[in-house]
This record gives sequence, C-alpha cells and structure tokens, in this order.
Amino acid sequence: MTQKDKAKNLLAIMLICFVLISIVFLVFKHLPDDSGAQAVKGSGDIVGIQGPANKVVVYYFYTNARCTSCLNMESYTEQALMEGFPKEISDGTLEWHAVNIDKLENRHYIKDYDLYIKSVIVSGIRDGKEVNWKNLDRVWELLGDKSSFIRYVQENTKEYLEDI
Repeated sequence: MTQKDKAKNLLAIMLICFVLISIVFLVFKHLPDDSGAQAVKGSGDIVGIQGPANKVVVYYFYTNARCTSCLNMESYTEQALMEGFPKEISDGTLEWHAVNIDKLENRHYIKDYDLYIKSVIVSGIRDGKEVNWKNLDRVWELLGDKSSFIRYVQENTKEYLEDI
C-alpha cells in the first residue's frame, strides 16, 4: 500500500467519522428537553397559579432549541429576581417560572402573550386573576450588558410589585 493510498483511507475514515458524529448530533439536538430548567417556585408544567391572590409572576419562555444567549437570558433573569427580591420570592408575592412552550400543555402561552421569540414576561395577579402583563422586549437588546439587563428586569418587576 502506497503512501497515497494510506492517505486516502485515512481521509475516508475521518469523513465517515464526521458524518456519524453529525448524525448523532442532529438526533440528540431534536430530542425533547425534559430537564425543565426550572427555578424558584416554578415548574415547566404550569397549570394554575398557586399562593397569594395578589402577586407578580415573572416567566421566561423558551423552546427545546436553546442557544447560549437563551441560556444567559434565563440565568440573568433568575439572578435579577433572586438578588433583587429575596423577601418577595420567600413570601410568595413574586414567582419565577421558566416555561418550555414546546410542551403541548404550555402552548397556550404563545397566544396568551403574543410570543414569537423567547421572552421574559412580567404578569400582575390581583385577586387570583391576571390583570396586566408586559413583555420585556428589551432583554434581547441588553443581553450583551449583564448589569443593564438585570437592572431592566428588576425595575420592571418592582413596578409590578408596587402595583399589587
């Protein structure tokens, strides 16, 4: 076997390995994400809101496909709430939920909140009913500046907490 033949065989083996790894990656990429990535007082399978009749609920809506920016958005939102409102989270006047809208039981949120992209929503609950909500649409713009992102989420959450 010549040096040229060995190089061809090695190249063929490398190409086959690349194709197999690509196939495995594609298969696992499209499997449902059952990890839930949930935080305080939250569940991806939200059916009804529990706890105090007057409160604020902050949601991060995501899909099975999750990029670094999407994971950071969830992490920054959680950090903003945990650091900014520990008392409110503890007493139940603030809830945090990360919700996978690819799950059938959560698809209604797409229509409820006019979702078209991964989003952070702040919802005001009074007497057990949602009375207002806001899509924090600047989160994408502020994602590159963590401190501004956190401040933005905290300011909007504070407004809603003052209103309940």
